[in-house]
Amino acid sequence: MHRPKTDLSRLLTCLALCIIIVICDIPDMISSAGSTPGSAGKSTGSRAAATNPRDIEYNQPDGLAEAKDFRTYRMDELEGGKEYRFYNMAEGYSIVVPADMKVTDMSNSEVVSVLEDEHRRLEIYVERNTYPRGYVAYGYRCLDDKESHDWTHNVTLKISGRTAYIRQWERPKLKGISDDHNYYAAIDIIDGNDVYDFFFTSDQPFWKSGYYHDIVNSFKKTEADGKGVTIKGKPAGIQSYWNDETRALYSTYLDGESGLEWGMYNPSANYGYGYDDLKQKEKVMNHHFDYLLVYSSITPDYNSAKSMDIVRKNYDDGRYSELTLQSPLNMTGRNMMYEILDGNYDKFLISIAKDIADFGHPVFVRLFNEMNGDWCNYSAYHTSRDTMIYKKVYRYIWNVFADQGACANTLWIWNPNGGSFPDYTWNDQRCYYPGDKYVDIVGITAYNTGNYYKDEKWTEFTEKYDPIYREITAEYSHPIFITEFSCAVRGGDKLAWINTMFEEIQKYKKIKVAIWWDGCDMSATEKDVVSRDYRIDSPVECMDAFKAYFEKYASEKD
Repeated sequence: MHRPKTDLSRLLTCLALCIIIVICDIPDMISSAGSTPGSAGKSTGSRAAATNPRDIEYNQPDGLAEAKDFRTYRMDELEGGKEYRFYNMAEGYSIVVPADMKVTDMSNSEVVSVLEDEHRRLEIYVERNTYPRGYVAYGYRCLDDKESHDWTHNVTLKISGRTAYIRQWERPKLKGISDDHNYYAAIDIIDGNDVYDFFFTSDQPFWKSGYYHDIVNSFKKTEADGKGVTIKGKPAGIQSYWNDETRALYSTYLDGESGLEWGMYNPSANYGYGYDDLKQKEKVMNHHFDYLLVYSSITPDYNSAKSMDIVRKNYDDGRYSELTLQSPLNMTGRNMMYEILDGNYDKFLISIAKDIADFGHPVFVRLFNEMNGDWCNYSAYHTSRDTMIYKKVYRYIWNVFADQGACANTLWIWNPNGGSFPDYTWNDQRCYYPGDKYVDIVGITAYNTGNYYKDEKWTEFTEKYDPIYREITAEYSHPIFITEFSCAVRGGDKLAWINTMFEEIQKYKKIKVAIWWDGCDMSATEKDVVSRDYRIDSPVECMDAFKAYFEKYASEKD
């Protein structure tokens, strides 16, 4: 029976943690038994706290104190005390706002400044050195979705002598948000190749909550002599509500100086056709992959029993599952994110949460990955350009899991794409971060796609991952998974790419698991032609490189 590999020191750490838990929680332990992948039964381990995780208070840093220290902004009271002039000293502009509109979030002021009053939220972005017409046209394609959005206002005028594009729209209220801001106005002020983007949302029609014209008409450029800040996301570490096995897994493999583990996406295993193909490849490479990537579509009616069967089989075969929950391909109708917040997917979400809770063993849940890519219908590109929708959906699903007891054995992976598409400030991955309470692991994804398509190019491993790793570790303190990655054949030397990858990946100490995507993409232009061949045995010499790495790594650990 396979157990995930570990050296003596890590094993002792794991055992010590379990001993402490046993001493502190003997009554719960009497009715349960800890287990590892490959053991039988549905033991859930002890649950350290009966408190619903959603009731645990966590204050997300707003960055206001740090922003003042860095002279990012200031608020000057105007005569009469009814208005303030807000200065963004990092970006070099100012606006006049009512006295009751306060600065509420500067934690990512390198990207966005947030001000709010009782009913309105104002997000301010600055896009430098762009093509303004393209920025404006591309950013509001969501409004072409007439089933989800009602476009009410579209004008072009002058503000402070500069061209300004004003758009206003709305959508129906969502049941799952108590203070749903379903009224929108976006004002893009053009200054040469720069765009000053004022994005208003309101829980009431603007005629009732207060219009935005006076605010944007007060816009002035000022001296940029401050600095923006980004407050690092911080994991909670070992969660009080995790069961023993989940705590031990985190402590042994994800915390501190633990080494790199490997996983794989294998199509046959993912679709429930068995492990024959995977095990044949493992035999050649002389390595057992401890993590398998499993995909499940979120649908109105629960049909993910097959995916959970695969999760169980993976565990019985000595493997943890990275369960990816995402939207089905080629969806039509009203946007799925709105439907989730209206409760129309509750049957699926409650059912899969119950199944995971009943399963009881650790499951890595990756929810709506690559959200900063416009190919995902859960990207803000499709939902009113409003990244708050993504965050509220993420928290909504997290709360469903908490209510069903599934958070006791769920480790949450938040996984932006390696690059934002479109690469605009409002679509920066930081704008999608749901909060420290909801994220245990940060995932990263970047492929060397090769150059089958004319707009693609061959990219070396470090060319992809050096900047991503540098950015993510600067912005988050979490353990990191490469949740899926691979290298195509066409355009360069795949074998050399893999060898370089093995040499370089060791320097990324925060990366705890790397999952190779062992599949291929078919051409969109040629029938039955593989456009991106990511298979681990194509060419077959690639498996020899993996085998050599695994043997070297095993000897170094010994």
